[in-house]
Amino acid sequence: MGNQFVKLFFVIQIGFAPVLSWAETKPITLEQAISIGFGENLDIKTSEREQEASEARLKRTTSYFLPRLGVESRYEYFDSSFQRQTGATADLYLEWNLFNGFRDWYDRKAKSFDLDQTRVGVTRQKLETKSAIEAKFYRLLAISESTKAYEEALARNESQKGSAKKRRQAGLVSDVDIFEFDLYQTDLQAEIVRLKSDYKQAQAEFRELLGQNDQALEYSPKGALAHYHIDE
Repeated sequence: MGNQFVKLFFVIQIGFAPVLSWAETKPITLEQAISIGFGENLDIKTSEREQEASEARLKRTTSYFLPRLGVESRYEYFDSSFQRQTGATADLYLEWNLFNGFRDWYDRKAKSFDLDQTRVGVTRQKLETKSAIEAKFYRLLAISESTKAYEEALARNESQKGSAKKRRQAGLVSDVDIFEFDLYQTDLQAEIVRLKSDYKQAQAEFRELLGQNDQALEYSPKGALAHYHIDE
């Protein structure tokens, strides 16, 4: 029975080990994130396709003001004093629409206005996407820096608790003082757990915004949070 347990234990370890190696941490700056987001965001792609369609529609209106060349064929009878002849003829003609009540002009103006609107839509969508990426990026960065700060505080607390235990042996501090270190340690650990959970959720939202579906990919934001000094 003991041997079966050992074999099962090793099978589980070998089976799960490769999964852990799939995780990838990728450093990323804000500028890189914006570039990726602009290239992969579906709303931006849709707006850009609408702009291309509007440009094509406006371009086609140019033909309204150009002459049109055509061929017209017909079947005719020719009578003469000697004989009766029939045959097909073809005429080449050039047509130029000089005036049709400004209909073509108004149509072109309308399509030009539509193009301007789609361009505004692309610009607005890019600004909204950029703002959303910046918010998610700095949220990741803030959570990351907060986690580091709490982990450093936890390490300092552990070091100070060790020193306090030595002083307690010398009768310089009481058990109550040691208990305060333990209580503070519990609070710090709970906050670190919460921050790591928030970080995982923020990672998922950040990947989705950038159009990245690989859940094993984790971005490590590179940058600094803005610090404002208030003069009293």
